[in-house]
Amino acid sequence: MSKKLFVYAFILSIFISLTHCQSASDQEPKTALSSAKIPEREIPEEIEKPTPTPKKYLYITFDDGPNKGTQNVIKTLKKEQVSVTMFLVGEHIFGSKDQWFDFNEIINDTIFEIANHSYSHANNQFMKYYKDSVLVLNDFNRMNDSLKRKLLIGRTPGRNIWRTPTLNITDIKSSKESADYLSKNQYKLIGWDWEWKSDEKSGLKQTGDKLFNEIDSLFFNNKTRTQDHLVLLTHDQYFKDSISTQELEKFLKRIKTREDIVVRKIRDYPDVRTAVN
Repeated sequence: MSKKLFVYAFILSIFISLTHCQSASDQEPKTALSSAKIPEREIPEEIEKPTPTPKKYLYITFDDGPNKGTQNVIKTLKKEQVSVTMFLVGEHIFGSKDQWFDFNEIINDTIFEIANHSYSHANNQFMKYYKDSVLVLNDFNRMNDSLKRKLLIGRTPGRNIWRTPTLNITDIKSSKESADYLSKNQYKLIGWDWEWKSDEKSGLKQTGDKLFNEIDSLFFNNKTRTQDHLVLLTHDQYFKDSISTQELEKFLKRIKTREDIVVRKIRDYPDVRTAVN
């Protein structure tokens, strides 16, 4: 072998050796990665969802309108935007221009639902009135005819009577026959669970705050005709003065702060929706 060929062979052998070392070096990290264990992903524990607060349903109803106090009630309810049911008396609607004006204001605002409280309010002679079932039915039908409406949600004047598919309650037995007759003629009769009363001298017997606490207690102790549903009765004429009207406003404001209390109209009471307004 010539000296020149020897030099070429020597250089080639060094190049091959270096290439082999570099190749081995490149493979080492791959081998190390393939043997490493990937840690298992930690599975978070399921977060417990809060239990929703059960809803309580409140039905605010006003009787005997339109009359003195009705305009104050209308203004307050419109201001607070709280829905109610007004059990109206036919003779009162047509009693004066002011009463007719109040009636039209009621029927033209969707926060109000109107219902049948008879045409004559029994002329306030309740014992005589309920002795004649036909007279009672005709009086309720007359209310409908006078308004050209079909008001099948009704409240008997001077009586706390219930007639729905699930409730059959009569406070005074002598009224039972007439109540049954109204029910047979498709009327759904709604009484009440609690009343916001007046003593006719010093105004409302309960302040708005006291009434609110009483309603809370009734719900908590399940003292209503239907569980979690409470019908409140009051009367338009109890709100003739500014002090009583302010108490109504306070009561409505407190109700609106409670997410668990839902205010509804009577047509949304269980088993009553079939009645036509």
